Amino acid sequence: MDDCTVAIFKFVDGVIGKVMVSIGCVRPYTMRSVFYGTEGTIICDNNTSPQIQLCSERNFRFGEGPGKPAFAAFPVDVRSHNVSAEIDEFVDCILRNRPVITDVYEGARTVAACVAAVTSAESGKPEKVAAI
Repeated sequence: MDDCTVAIFKFVDGVIGKVMVSIGCVRPYTMRSVFYGTEGTIICDNNTSPQIQLCSERNFRFGEGPGKPAFAAFPVDVRSHNVSAEIDEFVDCILRNRPVITDVYEGARTVAACVAAVTSAESGKPEKVAAI
């Protein structure tokens, strides 16, 4: 098994996404999400940082003067973990007899994206994600 995998996805609207998974990386555990856009940046380090960072033209005033970029911080509960939150959500759906937010089709789309990434790595060519 590879200790590091990087997949680059190009969406229909031209947006590019990159996913990196590493089991060989030496660092404290994190599930880091970083979103770079034309209007700003969002950084979230699940379980290692008590805040989500946001930088956009709207919060330039927080920088070292007018027009200087800086991150605004929004608090999050670092004791929470995606898996425990997902289990809590699932149990709540059962108890309240309501549908889950992420249904079987969303899960299948995630698997299809992973299969396309593995197939692309093996073939050395871009692969389309199967429509679900």
